[in-house]
Amino acid sequence: MRHCEACIQRRGQKRPERRPARCTPACSGWRRTMAWAEVTEQVRGFARGLQALGLKRGDKVAIVGYNRPRLYWAMAAAQWLGAVPVPVYADSVADEMAYVLDHAEAVFAVVQDQEQVDKILSIAERLPSLRHMLYDEPRGLRDYDHGTLHPIDEVIAGGLKDLASTAEAAPALEREMLAGSGADLGIILYTSGTTGRPKGVMLSHTNVIAAAEIGCQFDGLNESDEIIAYLPIAWVGDHIFSYAQAIVAGFCVNCPEGPETVIEDRREVGTTYAFAPPRVFETMLTLTMVRMEDAGALKRKMFHYFLGVAKEHGEKILNGESVPLGARLLYGLGDIMVYGPLRNRFGLTRIKVGYTAGEAIGPELFRFYRSIGVNLKQLYGQTEAGVYITMQPNGEIRADTVGRPAPLVEIRIDDNGEVLYRSPSIFGGYYKDPEKTAETMTADGYVRSGDAGFFDEEGHLKIIDRAKDVGKLRTGELFPPKYIENKLKFFPNIKEAVAFGQERDYATVAVNIDLTAVGNWAERNNVVYASYQELAGHDLVYDMIAQHVDEVNRSLAAEPLMGGAQIKRFLILHKELDADDGELTRTQKVRRGFIADRYAPLVNALYDGSQEADISTEVTFEDGRKGVISARVKVRDATIYRATAAEGCGMNAEPMTMTGAPVREVLLSVENVSLRFGGVKAITDVSFDIRKGEVRAIIGPNGAGKTSMLNCINGFYQPQEGQITFKGERRDKMRPHRAAAAGIARTFQNVALFKGMSTLDNIMTGRTLKMNRGFFWQVLRHGPAMTEEIEHRKVVEDIIDFLQIEHIRKLPVGKLPYGLQKRVELGRALAMEPELLLLDEPMAGMNLEEKEDMCRFILDVNQQFGTTIALIEHDMGVVMDLSDRVVVLEYGRKIADGTPAEVKADQKVIDAYLGVAHG
Repeated sequence: MRHCEACIQRRGQKRPERRPARCTPACSGWRRTMAWAEVTEQVRGFARGLQALGLKRGDKVAIVGYNRPRLYWAMAAAQWLGAVPVPVYADSVADEMAYVLDHAEAVFAVVQDQEQVDKILSIAERLPSLRHMLYDEPRGLRDYDHGTLHPIDEVIAGGLKDLASTAEAAPALEREMLAGSGADLGIILYTSGTTGRPKGVMLSHTNVIAAAEIGCQFDGLNESDEIIAYLPIAWVGDHIFSYAQAIVAGFCVNCPEGPETVIEDRREVGTTYAFAPPRVFETMLTLTMVRMEDAGALKRKMFHYFLGVAKEHGEKILNGESVPLGARLLYGLGDIMVYGPLRNRFGLTRIKVGYTAGEAIGPELFRFYRSIGVNLKQLYGQTEAGVYITMQPNGEIRADTVGRPAPLVEIRIDDNGEVLYRSPSIFGGYYKDPEKTAETMTADGYVRSGDAGFFDEEGHLKIIDRAKDVGKLRTGELFPPKYIENKLKFFPNIKEAVAFGQERDYATVAVNIDLTAVGNWAERNNVVYASYQELAGHDLVYDMIAQHVDEVNRSLAAEPLMGGAQIKRFLILHKELDADDGELTRTQKVRRGFIADRYAPLVNALYDGSQEADISTEVTFEDGRKGVISARVKVRDATIYRATAAEGCGMNAEPMTMTGAPVREVLLSVENVSLRFGGVKAITDVSFDIRKGEVRAIIGPNGAGKTSMLNCINGFYQPQEGQITFKGERRDKMRPHRAAAAGIARTFQNVALFKGMSTLDNIMTGRTLKMNRGFFWQVLRHGPAMTEEIEHRKVVEDIIDFLQIEHIRKLPVGKLPYGLQKRVELGRALAMEPELLLLDEPMAGMNLEEKEDMCRFILDVNQQFGTTIALIEHDMGVVMDLSDRVVVLEYGRKIADGTPAEVKADQKVIDAYLGVAHG
């Protein structure tokens, strides 16, 4: 008998002493363990109690609540009698719940508490089939006078009493179970409703057990394993992982006190087997990184050092690959100091295997967990498949694919790129929807997944997007919205993204920021805000998101067929997307079509050239009240890149600007500037701009006027003609100290440091403009001045850590190698926290290794700090790799201005560098 209730009975008979369940009753603080014998007895009593209330074979039983043992017993008890459990998402609003219960024709409802009772009673008139409701937690229900309400305790107790006192009760219950078969309908699981109304997926007992066996055998799960049941019971993953596999393998299922205690409970239990969507792994890591930002400098330094070791060697060690003994010993030390405590904090100390699925997980996030010793894998599954479609075997785990076909699963790719699969665990159809069933299943038994994908050369499946969503732009180029959204959501600062572009001229996105990550950043950067809406609309937050969009565009530009899908415009939504407002499914998937309609004014603004748009949005509060949020939302333009190859790193993409509005906001503008020394013209009628967030190179042969231009920008020289505008204000007569106060810092062609002072003191001189105490207090080094100096010294210590010069912090800079002196000078400029950083030949006189280090620091300053950089450099390889745009000077005149590739190909530039004669 391959049905679930028979498996439970066999467990109770063969291993009565084994513990299949453990729970923490709400607010109790203590943990109770149950053996198979007790669970089997409770299920039998529950089944008999339901039978006495009139439950019959084929009846539907709705089950609503979080992960409580009695709700799992309710599933088993219903299946014992041949009835069909229908789990429902606990956070469903009344309308959503009414649809599922009515569509399923639920006769019984088994719920957790008063909240669910009230919800169902409010929609009772819309549920003609519903006859009885059972509840687990009686708090608040004592005075309810309703004939259809029954405490679960009383139903089980009555059933057990009947079994003990009535001779025919036990044989009748046994006959009811034996009347069932594996082909019987075992459960109906409703889909999340991403594309419309939820569909009832019918899985037989054979389907469910086959799926459970696939996972148990693949990962070697057995009675010694432990799992935390915290996923929604209405989701197929929980039904397989927390219910069916526990029955098949016999491992222990731990029910937490509530959703908020899951990590603490996982840590206490020491789970060996776990599943979580990428969002959970992202949240755990984000909270850890936020905490580390507040840690001391030494602790942060140790943390990041050992993470570097893990990044280089951790995954190889986990995979059993050969690693040098020194690296293995260093990793072992890191395991004691960092990785072990991290795994403990995440509740993954004893983890044997962990899975993630449902959404694409960022490669860096995926590799992080594997690098610290967590055997994290990806799988690809669907409700219709009984979960498993592909899995990742040990030794073949990759961040960019979802693995090979799972055992007993066959996969083929249709002509239009859609993934089709079949296996013993696939569903029997959609409940009361034969037309949709026929659309989904082929004549030869394959299920249309609805996802587009392909197999790589090694036989690993890669999912691109929903097949129906992989559309085309009006230009005919490919547009995969989910693929774009996932790339954006790999950044911790972006919680959600929605891409638009089908049959339009270009792709655009609307994003939600992650309030935790961005809020912490705002606190550290003294950005004041009172609400999500205010933070989301802040210019600095837009600048941050613009950098992420830019990185995604670089990546898309370097991928085959994806270059046309780059994001041209974006906005940050004024509110978080919410399932209660219909914008997300209950499994937190974006309902793209609904959002496009709901936010039509914003979508229109993305395409009509507007720089902002007004929007009013109706919202549903937690207590059910309705309200309206109004806002003026800004729209930003992004940089579009020209794809140079079908493969390789996105950083090799060449930037180009599409026709339309300015790509980035102009930070500094040089207009018709001329500079003379007596009768000598150093600069003649030069114009160019520097945009926020870019690396702008200024190049030319010796004597071209490059350094003179930087001297004009930061006030060392005063041009005789033209004007310089910085942050919208004319600054061509600005003096150096005023330039520094305004946010312009620089380094020099020849190092200009205090040679007798230490590295620390030299960098501290860059903080003087940030200090508010007067000279008198600073001389005394007492009271407020001392407190202020300590605060600023901490900033300087962070810069020293960033530049990796802590070993020379107390050495006089005059005794340092020239390359390190250049790094100290960069540190002094960074101490000023500039908006515009002028670097005058920062790599002059350096060897190759020192140049590589300096390149890395310059990129990090630009990308991590968002600092705009103007760079003078003679090494053309460095210029081409680092800069976004290049302006070329010759004999004080501008001869070219454009992208690195455009400048490199310009004949006038070639002539200038080859020394062609001038008439």
